[in-house]
Amino acid sequence: MALLCITRDAMRIVDCVVNDSSDYEWMHESAISNTIGKYFEWADNNNINVQFTKSYDDELVYGLKLYIDAKFDHPEDRAQFVITFGNKPFTRLKESEGGFKFGHN
Repeated sequence: MALLCITRDAMRIVDCVVNDSSDYEWMHESAISNTIGKYFEWADNNNINVQFTKSYDDELVYGLKLYIDAKFDHPEDRAQFVITFGNKPFTRLKESEGGFKFGHN
């Protein structure tokens, strides 16, 4: 099970193994854009300041571990996010009608 809460005001959105070949980078970027776009719209509609950060871990034998974390200014904002979207990080890269996105198993 993935660690859900990084700090009191932050949480992990994506925790996914991705291919480390540069040939697949466009898929990762498309999935990031398609996945977190709705979060930006939600934040704007609710006047909530949220920052998303992307990082990688390369301790795997094959591939990289991609992390996307959301950091909120207030714990109440994080709680509202969890109520709206849940608190389980996405663990799979999936193809969808609009391109690629991150999802659950």
